[in-house]
Amino acid sequence: MSGTGTGECEVGGVPSAPADTTHHHPPSQESPIVALNNYLQKKGKAAALHWHSRRTGKHHAPAWTSQCKVDNVVLASGTGANKTLSKEAAAAKALIILDKRDKEEDEAAAKALAIVDERVEEAEGNTDAAATGSEPATV
Repeated sequence: MSGTGTGECEVGGVPSAPADTTHHHPPSQESPIVALNNYLQKKGKAAALHWHSRRTGKHHAPAWTSQCKVDNVVLASGTGANKTLSKEAAAAKALIILDKRDKEEDEAAAKALAIVDERVEEAEGNTDAAATGSEPATV
């Protein structure tokens, strides 16, 4: 197998289509697949990630679709000219979804904490009133 110098490869003496290098990322930027793996690893769910990919289209113009599954639930789908690109598209979408979920969970936790703090303050106010023998203030 020899290269033609134009990014193409020869297979059996016949030049093939140019090599697809669009899925490479600069060293400073990790791919969405790596970012998703890292995210799930930090959450202790690395083993929950599974991929389902399928190829459609003609041999010379394939189209790939990949599904990103976490805990056996399809989180996102992506398409691309090759399997890697379709997985990267799905991983990028999954990261957006997971980031939104994290923000919603953080907001819900902050609201719950505010309610607890409010109730603690009310309880402390009632305790202070009982200690001084006065009636607690009503709101």
